[in-house]
Amino acid sequence: MGAKQIIIVGSAPRYEEVPRFINAEIWTTPTGLPLRRATRVFEVHDFMSDVHTQRVNAANPTVTYMQHAYEPIPSSVRLPIERLVERFGEQFNNTISYMLGMAILEFENGSDPMILYLRRIHTMYSEEYRHQIPEICYYIGLARGMCIDVRVSEHSILLKPKRLYMFKDYEYGSN
Repeated sequence: MGAKQIIIVGSAPRYEEVPRFINAEIWTTPTGLPLRRATRVFEVHDFMSDVHTQRVNAANPTVTYMQHAYEPIPSSVRLPIERLVERFGEQFNNTISYMLGMAILEFENGSDPMILYLRRIHTMYSEEYRHQIPEICYYIGLARGMCIDVRVSEHSILLKPKRLYMFKDYEYGSN
């Protein structure tokens, strides 16, 4: 059997195409919608606007993770926060980290290889989100350390330093 493919889609501007793998799961947030489809939606805020509710229901996800089940969204279930915190500690300051944590938990409980594609996660667009970069990179590193193939968009600043430390003559991106 092939690798399980999960495309994690953030809510950054939509100039970046989301890969179209037929068997891939697509995990996103209500602000990442509308997409053609979404397998799982993560909405961990304690509110839900009518627009978000409509977007989630239109995407017809299998599961919508929330703080608690929410009747207007039939696919909603409580995010297993206790399980995440037990495994990773209280290292969650953004929704993408919850997604990466859930993917790692699924990998640990299964035996198939996994490929994670990170798209539209551009924390550089707002000061509000810049503090999230180290934590997202932590989860990417943790996943890679477990032999999960994590593929970060070429448009993202995640894991892309401006230069390599002390190598002024090294041309970044040449390998």
